[in-house]
Amino acid sequence: MFRIVIDGSLCSGFGDCADLAPDVFELEPNGKALLRFGTSVDPAVLEAAAACPMGAISVVEEGATPPLPRDRESRPSREPGNAALARGRPPGSHTADP
Repeated sequence: MFRIVIDGSLCSGFGDCADLAPDVFELEPNGKALLRFGTSVDPAVLEAAAACPMGAISVVEEGATPPLPRDRESRPSREPGNAALARGRPPGSHTADP
């Protein structure tokens, strides 16, 4: 499902959106784009947004899975000595960094 937003302050009424996705976009009498529906499953809305010469159309895919956090095991732990190991010294080595 795609959520569509038109920034009316940017729309100049070129009409490409209404040509490419007429089930979703129409033109008002003043020539500005108007949404018939705020959401759609029609992938043509992506092409319509890309075709807008003014960049007035934003499309967000709803229900998209957010990126997963990095695996905790791949992160360095905060155990004493890990910083020394990262610098190439054994744990417990207290010499200053070069």
